[in-house]
Amino acid sequence: MQGQEIKRFKVTDAFHTIVINTTDLDAGTYYYEIQTTTGYKTGKKMVVVK
Repeated sequence: MQGQEIKRFKVTDAFHTIVINTTDLDAGTYYYEIQTTTGYKTGKKMVVVK
């Protein structure tokens, strides 16, 4: 695991679903984190299969 940031998004509106385009990512395991303006933070694992 290299531990480098690949992408960063800023979302200004409320949402229930986020769609991430993975066409420019290599196959592999990625970890992502979501943080709200109220301080809520969560992280998950995403596997990209090509």
